[in-house]
Amino acid sequence: MAATEKLSMTEHNEKPPCEFCRRMRFIGILAVLILGTAITRPEFSFLRGVDLTSAAAYFFGGLFVVLLLWKAYQEYWVTTNDESSEPTD
Repeated sequence: MAATEKLSMTEHNEKPPCEFCRRMRFIGILAVLILGTAITRPEFSFLRGVDLTSAAAYFFGGLFVVLLLWKAYQEYWVTTNDESSEPTD
């Protein structure tokens, strides 16, 4: 019973993981999944006849355009509540 009490005590005292650690865990999991798929080299029947190079180019090009639009929206259209955005007298 003491082991379970100790375990529950350590869970309450630990801080939540930082944003960097959460991102690195996510990237690590994705890397393992991608490497596993690349190593096993599965053949997907629904991908036959699809040019994966052009599909990847369109995908990343679309992501780039979406990123540019999102950053422009944040920069020019979103009002901020900073002191620097308020007019000075």
